[in-house]
Amino acid sequence: MLTPEGTHTMPEQPHDNPFADPDRVRAVGEHLLRVHGDLRRELATALSGVDDVIARLATEPAGPGEAAQGRSLAQHCLTVCDALEQHHSGEDGALGPLERLFPQLGPAVERIRAEHRTVAADLARVRELAASLDDDGVDAERVRDELATLTAGIERHFAYEERELLPAMGVTVP
Repeated sequence: MLTPEGTHTMPEQPHDNPFADPDRVRAVGEHLLRVHGDLRRELATALSGVDDVIARLATEPAGPGEAAQGRSLAQHCLTVCDALEQHHSGEDGALGPLERLFPQLGPAVERIRAEHRTVAADLARVRELAASLDDDGVDAERVRDELATLTAGIERHFAYEERELLPAMGVTVP
């Protein structure tokens, strides 16, 4: 292809940008919405599990079942942290091609990348605390507070991503 300056360029091939196909862009946006819903539910389940442990510890002395439940809850929290980390890693890989297709999303993409770094720090704190849920003397309230902070931050982050990215991707924001 000849540009106005008289130089030759190769037209962008569909495989050069995975988002070149509008149907694929919409499918990716719909997938993003589904994954956000799944992660929201998993975070709510983890938070509810910690609340249950706290409520039980307030009325009953810790027994042998508490350690097993703590391990199970810790594993769930760690699994949710892994899922969030993988989700953001995948998003980070997709943001460049998406931004090339929709340059107007540049400021939103920059903010999303910054939020991913903030979430990574929050995840590290939750991981550290969750790993100690089956230990004697673990402060379940502190685990709950960190998990609640993570959940609130993720909700704001997901809402921003959905509000900024989905309309450009042809997906109606719920």
